[in-house]
Amino acid sequence: MTITALTTYRSLEFPNLLWLEAETADGVVGLGETFYAAEAVEAYIHANLAPIVLGMSAVDIEAVHYRTRPYIGFVAASTELRARSALDIALWDVLGKLTGQPISVLLGGRIRSQIPVYNTCAGNQYVRGTKLGTTQNFGIASSGTDQNHEDLDRFLNDPVGLAGSLLDMGIDSMKIWPFDFAAESTQGQFISPAELDKALAPFKAIKKEYGDRMQISAELHGMWNLSESLIICQALDEIGMRWIEDPVFLTNPTGIQELKRTVRSRIAMGETRGGADDFKIFLDTGALSLLILDIGWCGGLTEARRCAALAGAY
Repeated sequence: MTITALTTYRSLEFPNLLWLEAETADGVVGLGETFYAAEAVEAYIHANLAPIVLGMSAVDIEAVHYRTRPYIGFVAASTELRARSALDIALWDVLGKLTGQPISVLLGGRIRSQIPVYNTCAGNQYVRGTKLGTTQNFGIASSGTDQNHEDLDRFLNDPVGLAGSLLDMGIDSMKIWPFDFAAESTQGQFISPAELDKALAPFKAIKKEYGDRMQISAELHGMWNLSESLIICQALDEIGMRWIEDPVFLTNPTGIQELKRTVRSRIAMGETRGGADDFKIFLDTGALSLLILDIGWCGGLTEARRCAALAGAY
């Protein structure tokens, strides 16, 4: 059951998405994926990963995971870890097809029959361009935007209507990020009272209309220094958040620890960080309530399982 080929696919419609097929000598094909800078990840897969894994057993996933640990780029959601993630997901898909079992069974079985969901309030043009991590890539003004699913525009301009439509679908939790505009204008160094009020307005409107029927989370995208994040988070505390995500620059575990001394809300982080070794630095602060994992960034299912086990120890 050796790995004989790695094939990558990109799409002009979704330029940041990369799909990876791992094919075995027996003709079984597994599909993996990752996101951001697809061309760079694709190049790394063919130039660096393929020479290592071709000829290895497709079902020895732990061995492949160990062999593909990069010499550099082993923390945060680097090009190396994104490539490793896509490969790992593809190999778990191979294993699922070989055994005829869903991944949940292969990982040890389900511990619950249902899980709660929340809506990340983006639109169908969100982050399709190359200007990653900027408000210019929100896709609000993009041609071809389906306004029926343009949740980012709606949380800015019709937050009550958006929340109501989600509740009608049985979704009682949502995450929004209206602070990004203010952060971008000062590189996260200062937020004026007017900017603070403007960014808080959607949260206040939703809470006024629906109260605790709708749980709201605030995504700050790791764009703020500690002093400004304290101002923002304390204001969000007064409204009532399900969690506040990435409240300070994500190179600052000490800042998260200091923030939590005066902020009541749950603190979440992790989406753009790396695997278990990386997360431990932040978990050791004692300030986190949730780890936000992206399986396509952190090292795949194999590393995500380690991250979950590590989080359980806290």
